[in-house]
Amino acid sequence: MGTMRAVLFRLHGRLRHRWLSTLVVTLLVALVSGAVLALLAGARRTADAPAAFTRSLGGDPDASVTQQGGPSRVAELAALPGVRSVEPITFLFADVLDPKHQFKNGTIAFAGSRVRTARLVAGRQPGPSAPHEFVANRQFVHATHARLGQHFRLVTWSTDQAAHGLGYVADPKGPPIDGVLVGVIDSPESLQDQYTTLVFSPSLLREDIGLGQTITSVRLDPEVSRAQLRKEIDGLPGGDQFSVDPGQLVSSDVSTAIDAQARGIWLMAAVAAVGAVIALGQVLSRHAQLSAAEREPLGAVGYTRGQLAGEAMGRAAIPAAAGIVLGMVAATAVSGRFPAGFVRPIEPHPGLRIDGRVFALAGVALLLALLAWVGVALLLNRTASRKPSMLAEALARRAPGPEAATGARFALTSQVRSTATALGTFLTLGLIVAGLVGATTFARSLNRLINDRGRYGINYSFGLGELTGKSAEELTKEYEGDPDIASLMVLSGAQVRSGATTIGIVGVARVQGDLAPHVLAGRLPTGSDELALGRVTAGQLHLGVGDDIRLTGPDGVATYRIVGLAVVPPLGAIDGVGEGGVATSAGLARLAQQSETNLAAIDLRAGAPTGSAKRLGHRIGEQPGTENSPSSIVNIARIRSVPGILAALLAVLAALTLVHALLVSIQGRRRDLAVLKALGANGRWITRAVHWQASVLSAAPLVLGIPLGLLAGSVVFRSFADHVGALPDPALPLLLVVGVAAALVVVANLAALVPARRARLVPAARILRDE
Repeated sequence: MGTMRAVLFRLHGRLRHRWLSTLVVTLLVALVSGAVLALLAGARRTADAPAAFTRSLGGDPDASVTQQGGPSRVAELAALPGVRSVEPITFLFADVLDPKHQFKNGTIAFAGSRVRTARLVAGRQPGPSAPHEFVANRQFVHATHARLGQHFRLVTWSTDQAAHGLGYVADPKGPPIDGVLVGVIDSPESLQDQYTTLVFSPSLLREDIGLGQTITSVRLDPEVSRAQLRKEIDGLPGGDQFSVDPGQLVSSDVSTAIDAQARGIWLMAAVAAVGAVIALGQVLSRHAQLSAAEREPLGAVGYTRGQLAGEAMGRAAIPAAAGIVLGMVAATAVSGRFPAGFVRPIEPHPGLRIDGRVFALAGVALLLALLAWVGVALLLNRTASRKPSMLAEALARRAPGPEAATGARFALTSQVRSTATALGTFLTLGLIVAGLVGATTFARSLNRLINDRGRYGINYSFGLGELTGKSAEELTKEYEGDPDIASLMVLSGAQVRSGATTIGIVGVARVQGDLAPHVLAGRLPTGSDELALGRVTAGQLHLGVGDDIRLTGPDGVATYRIVGLAVVPPLGAIDGVGEGGVATSAGLARLAQQSETNLAAIDLRAGAPTGSAKRLGHRIGEQPGTENSPSSIVNIARIRSVPGILAALLAVLAALTLVHALLVSIQGRRRDLAVLKALGANGRWITRAVHWQASVLSAAPLVLGIPLGLLAGSVVFRSFADHVGALPDPALPLLLVVGVAAALVVVANLAALVPARRARLVPAARILRDE
């Protein structure tokens, strides 16, 4: 008890007389720990956003039923046994005119009641009996600078035009709409694609406007399953035109992108935590350490080793604990910034939030880590001893000169009063470099995946015919043999079923050239009874190469042998990439004699005249274009900056760790350098030895970190790409890695300039006297 009172008395006195330094250390701990806790809480809030949004709306619907076109049959769905409620939304063949009366590309108009799944951020919902009122997503408001109450002119295509495939192709003949903006929404659907979106009152459906897909969220009675709903729908006239999927307020593509962003923030928080422990550990160690002038008198009056250690740990614990508590307050103050970016629209309760669980667990873990660092540093300061290094001796014997040999020995051998062993320093730096190289590899691979459209199925220059209603045979006849076309494949799409699961199948006719979908495993189908699945669909159905699959389409039932896994080209309503399958055109015809969408995918020959694409499009009255990126790729693109930010943080951490290790190492060699000076080494010799020490200390961890990072980044990217179903080959940024390695060596040598100058100028007698 007396021992504790003595320690507490000393700590109380130190706080009174050294309050300013203690306050500075406390505020530094608060600033750094607050950043770490904010990232951790932000990562958890980001990861929980889809579930929180879903809970706020009463949970996911039991099913999502898609009707491919024509007048909405939602009343028939609502009348089925076991259906508790329905919320439909129907695509309209309509387009917005800008002030110059030109069509605005990328605007989609809907009518329906499924606006309930959106968060109203301004204004109000459309009136049930006001057909021309609409709400719009933020993208539309930003693109048009719209204001509530502003009127917009829309043109529409008639029901008859839509039925004959003339929507967006012929001149619009539907009734014009004078729409008025009454509200602004945020919704998960706005994350699914890149379109600006308008949603009108359901009463607009009574107009003579062409209708596309109707997507209906269905809630079932507790005892009714989705399979039973599928069976009931099959009993309706034309029931095979409906697809039944799991009900999701937040789609799997959006959830995957949000999860990727959350993981990125977790990793950034982990990097920040490691950096915090390293940086704050050094600050607290220096703040807590008792000087020789304090230890000797205390020992003379009977202060024990335990009391000395207790006082040192208390000096560290007080500012560390107080700073972490203040860090929790700071993290709460900035919590409203999370979730950030594209995730924010689905956060149901934006604003400040206290994450007690993260703060308690992470705060205690951070405090323990800092105190452990301080304890180990104090212990090593007492017990560390110089140990011979076989590696150091081997390098020294092969060094180009005595300065290089001395620098290698200094870098690779532990010294007295070191706070870490040489091996520990190299392992720490090596792992940080591995993380940096791995994050760089993943970032480069991800950017190539997003930018190279062929890696997710759009491996052609442009497509024609999707909006014209022309058949595959007509497109083939139109473009086969054209002298400016190097490669041509005609794609046809239809929705079929495997049991209760709807699958989009793309029939491929390779007309000329070598244009074909990319193969991931096995081969592409060549016979009408063969099929290649997307990797995601194959995983969902638990099927692989060599298995059989039985499919049901609008015109028949057929069994196929799975001969490969492929990147499925996106086509119309078929999102493609890893979802769906690829068949031959004859194979698709076994299930659907009339495909829902057809597209001529074209690559021009080298040297084709300028305007060839427009000339080819003019034949069928369509402008050449490419498919919009699939929703999975759109959402991946939203998190493309995360690995780059992580790599930047790791680069900063690597530089700070390297500089700290170097300064500590050089500081610990002052006595050795003084002895060398006493033996006749001049200033230039000392400077060269110090820079060799810096070079070896920075270069040695690269031998471990670079290959480990390249391997880790490649493995993680392959797993990520397989999860999406895209081409999984990683990009190896060798030139960038070489640049990173060179930069670390340069940073080390720049950091060595000041201690090298000091070692060169300070008299050896003074150093030996101080030692």
